[in-house]
Amino acid sequence: MRLYIAIPFVLVASLYAAAGVAAVTRGWVPSWNRRRVRRARLHGWGQLVVAFGVCWQVVFGLVISGPGIREWGPSPAACFS
Repeated sequence: MRLYIAIPFVLVASLYAAAGVAAVTRGWVPSWNRRRVRRARLHGWGQLVVAFGVCWQVVFGLVISGPGIREWGPSPAACFS
């Protein structure tokens, strides 16, 4: 488990999701994005999807995968023999 990498990614994704929720519910966008964003609610849904994707990659890419996972299933040579 590489939690020293996973924890900062989850924190950043949660902040990104919070900004997405604010954009969806209130139409609020951070000041550095206000000139570029034309549809705040759609932008918020996009932020929520990105935050979900980052969390999904962290959980299934960093936390669950490890050297012990390979031992549970059959070896690749056994699958093709």
